[in-house]
Amino acid sequence: QVICLHRSSQFPASSNQRHVTITVILMSSLFVICNSALYGFVFSILSGLTLPDHTTFTLFIAVFGTVLPILSSALNPVIIISRSSGLRERFLDTARRVQTSLRRQCLNRVSAE
Repeated sequence: QVICLHRSSQFPASSNQRHVTITVILMSSLFVICNSALYGFVFSILSGLTLPDHTTFTLFIAVFGTVLPILSSALNPVIIISRSSGLRERFLDTARRVQTSLRRQCLNRVSAE
């Protein structure tokens, strides 16, 4: 039995692997930075480096514990779309169609008035 495998990629294997590796590094770095900021702040408080007042502490907990992880989750698709030529083209095509549709709606409203 003979099995023949064909590469569907337009890039050589090494270039494609490098591209994937860079994407994974970007996503991992974003995750580590956004999700470890809270632990760095808590560690600095516990080690005595920082003694914030109640308002500052609450603000930092809200930002580091909530906003940064959500930002990480929101930026992951941006990294994936920007690193994939097929997804990027599809996203730009969809954005163009939405933009055209919105322009038509605005022109219809203006002409109706």
